[in-house]
Amino acid sequence: MRGPALEVAPVTFRDACAFIRTHHRHHNPPRGQKIAVAALSDGRVVGVGVAGRPVARNADDGRTLEITRVARTGRLTEAGPWWVLPEGAI
Repeated sequence: MRGPALEVAPVTFRDACAFIRTHHRHHNPPRGQKIAVAALSDGRVVGVGVAGRPVARNADDGRTLEITRVARTGRLTEAGPWWVLPEGAI
């Protein structure tokens, strides 16, 4: 049985970094970002994703984003792929 439906919501970079510090198993928060999103389940943040400029210079064309960090709580495992943003989210 699947868990409750997830909602995608904007989150501040500061809040995303705090979530990553608490829930990512081995990485620190990224140094910068272009966009950060949160996954909400029953109004609670259960995951965050941060995207920024690509690390590879050749890929940095002004239109490409690179996912730099994803962190989640254990509650997210049954909810499915929350990182797929709805069309027009960016």
